[in-house]
Amino acid sequence: VVMPLAKLGTTSSHPIANSILIEYKSQAIKMIKIKYGWPVDYFDFQQDRIQLVFRILKLNLPEMIADVKTLIESSPDIASDAYIHLIYRLVEVGKIEEFFQLILSIECDQDKVIVKTIDVFMAYLDGDMIEMELIPHFIEALKILLGRLKEFVDEFKYNQQVKQVEMIKNVISLREEFEMSIW
Repeated sequence: VVMPLAKLGTTSSHPIANSILIEYKSQAIKMIKIKYGWPVDYFDFQQDRIQLVFRILKLNLPEMIADVKTLIESSPDIASDAYIHLIYRLVEVGKIEEFFQLILSIECDQDKVIVKTIDVFMAYLDGDMIEMELIPHFIEALKILLGRLKEFVDEFKYNQQVKQVEMIKNVISLREEFEMSIW
């Protein structure tokens, strides 16, 4: 009963329909807060919602992707950061298939999320901040991200990113071969 009214709130200019949509979104957030042990009456700032995303990712429940997406739907201002952290977590725990499906389903600013995620992965790999056994997951994820990036950027930018990834892969190979840290 509530869902059709909430959808009407997105297309209608009627104040009651808009109020129903706002209340629907706030109830979804309250349910997520309760589920993850977050104080319901806690005053909501953007930074607090990002902290809630961290809590969701830390607990790593099977429905974490859906819960983060629900949080993003109710707070579009955190979408980019939330997606990047969710992608990182999925790759970290080796859920490459879920990561791939998530990349395909991102609706807002997909190009920016992909570029930022590549930058984060590159910085972590370059800074030797990822455990050796997890590196293959991140390299595989970078290949997938580069495949998606090709759709959004010009050829020069794409080739630049590919060269950076190849350089990082070479540095990682040296680290593995000589059992040393380059930096």
